[in-house]
Amino acid sequence: MVVHIIGDRVQHETTGITGKVIGYGYRKVTESYYLTTLKVELFSYNSIRPIVEDLFERWQVLACSLPQSSNRILSKIS
Repeated sequence: MVVHIIGDRVQHETTGITGKVIGYGYRKVTESYYLTTLKVELFSYNSIRPIVEDLFERWQVLACSLPQSSNRILSKIS
């Protein structure tokens, strides 16, 4: 199972839309059973950035985000 973290670029397997993971949620299936969802900010050519939420397993990772500590190390090297 691939773990999606906040900042990852993802694509929806059914619709093909792409965006960036901004959070997590859940969908209640029964009284005691929940499924994990991803909240994704869609990439757009205008200033409006819609947010969608769908089941975790329907998204595939296109590009992983670097941890914050790695970003600082890379900026010092450059």
